[in-house]
Amino acid sequence: SSSSSSSSSSSSSSRAPSQANVVTLHGNRAKSLMALGRHLEARAALDACFADVADPTDFVAAYAKRVECDAVLCEHAKAAAGYDKLVDRYAAAVDDDDDDEANGRSRNGSSTTKPTGVTRDKVDEWRRAAERERAKLRLEPHELLGVSPRASPADVKKGYRAQSLKYHPDRHAASTPEHRYRAHLQFQRVNAAYEQLSRDAA
Repeated sequence: SSSSSSSSSSSSSSRAPSQANVVTLHGNRAKSLMALGRHLEARAALDACFADVADPTDFVAAYAKRVECDAVLCEHAKAAAGYDKLVDRYAAAVDDDDDDEANGRSRNGSSTTKPTGVTRDKVDEWRRAAERERAKLRLEPHELLGVSPRASPADVKKGYRAQSLKYHPDRHAASTPEHRYRAHLQFQRVNAAYEQLSRDAA
């Protein structure tokens, strides 16, 4: 009996944690890192826990944090795609729930399980966030350089120099990894904007 009890206890203690528990653990760690402004580390932690997850949107709270990290890190295309994915996953479930409530029906099963906290307002918030991220991607080259659409080549070059100095890697060498990362991305966008305006003027 003692041997059986010991074996059972050993088996229980060595049992691997569930996928949900692992995601929750990493999600809580990511939330703490985000509060400290360490979004690169938070994103890495979430990526690690999602590595073996078939559909990360199953874990809506953790996945939403992952998308927020992309937005804060100026990864606008990734953030927009992430918010769209959340909308695509849960909009229908929210609409079905609203229809059932309006008609006084209760639902006994659904193709999409709606987690606690996912409401129509939350889905609409994701839609707005996706559009904000797309709007940042639609900035015209002259907007990125801070010049008028009718700026002369000399003014374009002046704007380019100002923006490239602002985001140049050397200027951010002593900054945090997160600030360096954002500056690097913006520096690339400034260079691409200047190259496009230069081609257009040629």
